[in-house]
Amino acid sequence: MLKKNVRRVNLTIDEFLCDYDGCVGYVYPMGEDSYYIHSNIQGELYDIQLLDGSLFATNGMMELEEGGWPCETYLYDADAYQKAVDAFNDTAGQDDRPVPPFKFQFEVRV
Repeated sequence: MLKKNVRRVNLTIDEFLCDYDGCVGYVYPMGEDSYYIHSNIQGELYDIQLLDGSLFATNGMMELEEGGWPCETYLYDADAYQKAVDAFNDTAGQDDRPVPPFKFQFEVRV
């Protein structure tokens, strides 16, 4: 089964911060020092990939895409991804665990 995922939000960090109403934790601009916007945020933060870096925010990329933010999306093979996740989870407790799978590794070009 094919599912959609978001590769990145098609905005710069400054553009995103100007329009975003949620909380933002750490910001990682490409080629510059990282910095905090908010600290002591209660709740889960999600990694948001942007045109010129990334940051951690209270909304995930799929939630942003569903809310109308400009995003670059792709399709991935959800069944193959889940099999890889299950295989990875079977290695719990092993000293030399493999790298965990990522959805972009199962991208399907249509």
